[in-house]
Amino acid sequence: MKNITKNLKDGYNELILRINLEDLKENSLKLSIKGEDFFITLFVYAEDEIVGSITTNRDTERYMSKNILKSSNGFKALKSGDYKIAYILHKKSDVILKIEEKNSDLNSKDEISITEDEVKCEEEKWYAGDFHTHTFYSDGKLSREENIKIAKDRGLSFFAPTDHNFNHSKFPKSDLLIIEGTEITSKFGHINLFFTNESIFSKFSVKGLNTEDWLKEVLKNIKGEIYSINHPFMETFEFLVSDYNLSDLKFMEIINDPTYLTSIDAMEKALLAWDILLKNGYVVYGIGGSDSHLYPYEKYENSNYPSLLGDPKTFIFAKNLSKDEIKKAMLQGKISVSREKLIELKKIGKYEFTMKLEENTFHNKKIHIELIVDGEIYETYEDNLHVKLKLDKNYHYVRANVRCEDGELYGFTNPYFYNLEKSVKKIKRWKELQKLV
Repeated sequence: MKNITKNLKDGYNELILRINLEDLKENSLKLSIKGEDFFITLFVYAEDEIVGSITTNRDTERYMSKNILKSSNGFKALKSGDYKIAYILHKKSDVILKIEEKNSDLNSKDEISITEDEVKCEEEKWYAGDFHTHTFYSDGKLSREENIKIAKDRGLSFFAPTDHNFNHSKFPKSDLLIIEGTEITSKFGHINLFFTNESIFSKFSVKGLNTEDWLKEVLKNIKGEIYSINHPFMETFEFLVSDYNLSDLKFMEIINDPTYLTSIDAMEKALLAWDILLKNGYVVYGIGGSDSHLYPYEKYENSNYPSLLGDPKTFIFAKNLSKDEIKKAMLQGKISVSREKLIELKKIGKYEFTMKLEENTFHNKKIHIELIVDGEIYETYEDNLHVKLKLDKNYHYVRANVRCEDGELYGFTNPYFYNLEKSVKKIKRWKELQKLV
């Protein structure tokens, strides 16, 4: 096969690649992308099936081999036939794609399919995890192995690698639970899709990726899946599907990498929007995500603290540590989010609650509890909470925030609902929520 070198065009484009294995002298094809100041999402299709995927903003090499064990993560085995390469690119200078015969030295025999599931722990308890992480398979710096190591160092039991528009096909073996995930990344919003490894780009062409109608149709298609709207009010990365039906929303990311410059304002807006949804009777559960991109010793400009995988932690109270039970617990709202230690608002009677903070300070700042009833602060407590509420027979919900003394959000619990059938949904679409925030 003759080597192919292409200066890729901006926007959406396609290439055709014809392969005859008998003509290949090496065991693999190497696809390399080189350039500066760009972002590309690229798919290799055999007929309508995705057999390879690359999302990157830096120089990258991937292999597609006759032997699946020598193919890169995200690629299937190379076969004879016609392939279509479809990509969408944003660039400010030349970006070169090179396809050449090259022997692959990869060997993934010690890795497992990311779709595999097993019970990692039999105990019913709170499990700490992270629902938003990145690797160098998109725009993160960490390898999969480094993600696992840091997750263990941070005391996590599970995490979801959610690289942009990319589905991991395999992952190193670990005693951690690795949940399938991908961050569907469009100019109109970022959506983390969990517990499925079927790429949305098998059904929807990457051509329409950066249009509102495309993302709207994708959201309709994944209506029955577990997904979250990420950093919905973060400048530049906010959710902008104005006609999105609020009844379809089940999970929203409230805390997203709290060390990032624009996160603090975005988190407060997400918290406000969440309470508006809850006051309207929408059963929406809040989760968190570190959105980790950096090495654990690195921090963003103007930040006092490093950006860490597992900051925040999303705790799930599950019957055991398996994908099936984590998913069930999420759908039941058994979720709590904090920057570090578990915060749990315990319901010990119909209207009676307790909470005890496992730590009194965070980053040398004292923390306190805000009990939230129907979107308003009912009372503020230091360290411990014990209260018996007097609620009438109308619709109500109760949850809690924990904040540092300077007001920064440390964590939150998810709501307990009362008389949900008596709630009134006064808003229906995302654009109505945007106006209120």
